[in-house]
Amino acid sequence: MGSKTCNGMNGIGWIDEHVKKMVDLRDCALGDILIGRYGSIQVYIKPTDEDCDYYDHMVGFLYTPGGSYLSTNCIGSRTHGGHVDKQGRWNTDDNVEEIIKMGTDKHTEMLTNEDFKMRHNIYITEYKL
Repeated sequence: MGSKTCNGMNGIGWIDEHVKKMVDLRDCALGDILIGRYGSIQVYIKPTDEDCDYYDHMVGFLYTPGGSYLSTNCIGSRTHGGHVDKQGRWNTDDNVEEIIKMGTDKHTEMLTNEDFKMRHNIYITEYKL
């Protein structure tokens, strides 16, 4: 009996392909930039309080795919794996697919946009422990 295939890949190949997009927000620090599946740009803020039994991490939204920058009070949450929802999964969810660590060249490059940099720095100042 052979293994199941998905789009011509065996089951393990299919899993490997999708694991590449997985993130772990437990590795994040305040100020890391998160890129959503559909182009949103978020900033990692902190883990949620221990008594929060649904979402694991607090994020702030900096940019939406429609091209608008958001005010700094637009807060959201994500699971450890960067998912929008802990229970259900939808193709329309803007799950986190990339973490850009502070101090990297890519992070520095993103902060060359002054509007983006200003909002990013407000989140860092407001939530600095």
